[in-house]
Amino acid sequence: MPLADLLPLAGTSKYVDMPEHVYRWRADRAPPPQMSSEFKGYVHVDEGSLKNPIDYFKAFFNDEMTQLIADQTNLYSVQCNVAKGSVGTTKIEIERLLSIFLKMCIVQMPRYSMYWEAETRYSPIASLMSRDRFKKLKAFLHFNDNSKAPGKNDSSYDKLYKIRPLLQVLRESCLTVPPEEINSVDERIVPFKGKSSLRRYLPKKTKEIGIQNFFKKWENVKRGYV
Repeated sequence: MPLADLLPLAGTSKYVDMPEHVYRWRADRAPPPQMSSEFKGYVHVDEGSLKNPIDYFKAFFNDEMTQLIADQTNLYSVQCNVAKGSVGTTKIEIERLLSIFLKMCIVQMPRYSMYWEAETRYSPIASLMSRDRFKKLKAFLHFNDNSKAPGKNDSSYDKLYKIRPLLQVLRESCLTVPPEEINSVDERIVPFKGKSSLRRYLPKKTKEIGIQNFFKKWENVKRGYV
């Protein structure tokens, strides 16, 4: 169509009507991918490249992170009660605390105290730390300095300020992993029913209420993790 036909006509502000295209969608089955189920032998994995479970954990949750948690926990305990002073935790004790949390996810009991009670004592947890010390560290567990948190009206306000250093160190650890050729991005819901503006309700998910996050995953057979 000539350019002149697209300009408004003399004495009017209307344009010449352009023909409309009508698109119709139709259901059509895509051809299945050409995949072979034939067994082609075992994948060779160098056993020398495989590590212990604790090594894989520390590759992402490193010493810098546990030291950060210890420092911020001590600082928060002083901010809460200057007279009593710091709880005096260390990096080694924080590692024990984290291992207790992980074991509690596997061996679940109705109450925390049951791991230390005589009838239901669970030695892998009870032998690492006393019940009172566990409760004290759990009460003061912190990841960032509350006194420096920006207000809601501040331009630098961050909803994840309380755990921002933890996320930053974890992200830097993940970036050290060489990317693979085949990747996939997926979403998942972390179950959470507390008060948070990050909470979402997705009725089609198995866990309907929680915090929605996205993650990238790939299979790295040679390094031994997914």
